[in-house]
Amino acid sequence: MHLKFITVLSLLVVFISCSKEPAIMKVPKMDDQPESLVFSQITDWSFKTNGEIYGNAAVSEDKIFIGNNEGSFFCLDMNGAEVWSLATGFPIKSEPVFSNSLVMFSAANRLFALNSSDGSLFWMHEPDETKRNSYVNRFDDWDLKDSSPIVSDGVVYYGNQFGTLYGLDIRTGVEVFNFKTTDNRRIRVKPAISENLIYIGDSGGKVYAIDLSTAKADWIFETLLNAEDDGGSIIGEMVIIRNRLYFPSQNTILYALDKNNAEVLWEHESTSGWHSGIPVVDENLRLYAGENFTSRLFGLDELSGEESWTFEGIHEIYNAPVIVGDKIVLATSDPSSLNNNSLGTGILHVLRNTGEGLKRATINGSVYASPKIAGNKLIFGAKDGFVYAVNLEKLLAE
Repeated sequence: MHLKFITVLSLLVVFISCSKEPAIMKVPKMDDQPESLVFSQITDWSFKTNGEIYGNAAVSEDKIFIGNNEGSFFCLDMNGAEVWSLATGFPIKSEPVFSNSLVMFSAANRLFALNSSDGSLFWMHEPDETKRNSYVNRFDDWDLKDSSPIVSDGVVYYGNQFGTLYGLDIRTGVEVFNFKTTDNRRIRVKPAISENLIYIGDSGGKVYAIDLSTAKADWIFETLLNAEDDGGSIIGEMVIIRNRLYFPSQNTILYALDKNNAEVLWEHESTSGWHSGIPVVDENLRLYAGENFTSRLFGLDELSGEESWTFEGIHEIYNAPVIVGDKIVLATSDPSSLNNNSLGTGILHVLRNTGEGLKRATINGSVYASPKIAGNKLIFGAKDGFVYAVNLEKLLAE
């Protein structure tokens, strides 16, 4: 297969020829401060674990699965009671995935597959490169999460810090797929799969579309030439909506690419930080994505990337907002908790999809995980080690 290699510089002529006058940024006018809520009064339950939580929870019909930085993995029921737990001995900073009665998660360059009913180990993937090399929990202050697994057609895929994307047979844990990034750059993102391609990004600023049949790159897109690990890393998650691939990066740009050929459809640049949040799109084709240093959430036109409004919240954004009707729920994290032992505080923001801030509540620990909806509850873990279930009716009531 002919490999298509695309760089930002090679597309410069296209950008110039298609350039328009910049849109005027609209900042919502807020006459009053958002209503302050007491977090304990909108929380149905909380569950204390034995370590800080960075990864997302996974929610099934009646169970919640989540891991923490001390290597403990928990299964809770919808009332917050522990069903079972497992001590792996390795930090868990990934989002679990479940399939065929198994729940799977990555931890320290390994993949665990557990029986979802009782937590017993079904299989564990520990490749030779993991056995030979030590796991590095944090390469920098913002290295908060490991690559989360994704399942397609009976195969579970996950990346590691040695630049390897593995595919394993769910039934046996046997390796059936292997791809290496350029110069073995780390994979910290959750992949996305569309048709016969899997999409990943690496710590060197490259994005790959890899053929699942051949394990060869169909195309490679460079966000920055010669990017350093902390200057152009692809972070968070690869997100595919229709034929578009979205991903945040540490070079301040949120990209929208044609997933088939890596054509740049639009870029949105953050002028005060970098795009650290995970983008989501609502039914009206509005895209929402956040940044870190100035705590802004952007409301963008999904088709053009034009900025409609910005919301300036409190603290930094390293996750995905949640869309509930015409409202957006956003959880943020205290920057002081990134590089020290402080738990910091998290802020739960509620705003309209026009960018108007409505409510906010303070949480006892920074929130780096993306909240998940489970019935009438919002489930997420925080750096204080708690799993929280927020009552959506109480949170959103006007």
